[in-house]
Amino acid sequence: MTCAEGITFTATYRLLTALTDPRRFPATTWVQLYHQRWEH
Repeated sequence: MTCAEGITFTATYRLLTALTDPRRFPATTWVQLYHQRWEH
């Protein structure tokens, strides 16, 4: 994942959720949104 500042993270993420349809809720999108949440 690359942040807005250009910093790249290569960690492994585990996502636990009740949203089980991977087409509607792809994990990569949720990881990016979670990261953005903590930037604010």
